[in-house]
Amino acid sequence: MADSPVQRLFSEHENGLRSRREERRQALTLRPITAQHIDAPAAAAAAAGGGAAPTEEFDGDLVLQTLNGFLQEIDRRGYARSAHQIRFHDSFVRACGRVIYRADWGTSRPTIMAKNGWAKSPSEILISTPRRFGKTFR
Repeated sequence: MADSPVQRLFSEHENGLRSRREERRQALTLRPITAQHIDAPAAAAAAAGGGAAPTEEFDGDLVLQTLNGFLQEIDRRGYARSAHQIRFHDSFVRACGRVIYRADWGTSRPTIMAKNGWAKSPSEILISTPRRFGKTFR
């Protein structure tokens, strides 16, 4: 038995909804920022003799590099972070060092800390900030 016009219209509508749902899902999918995008300024500086490009000695190096890239991207887009915000972010990143470098932290903690210029890296911190520290963003 052949499909009726109503069934055919319903099937077309259903297929259209499925394809639009998939397009929307793809549009909203979180994508990591590429290392090439983040490293462009560092690579340009290295090529111009301004220093070495970041190396990925540990698995967490790329994660930390990506995180710092996101923060730099915020600064580049005109939302410059205050001194308090920079200090807040730096402290929080150091506290998350054992998570960022989870594969190597147990065996290479002193090397990782020296590489990143961290004098200390507490595993627990208490943060209590007033509104002026920039945790509310509009």
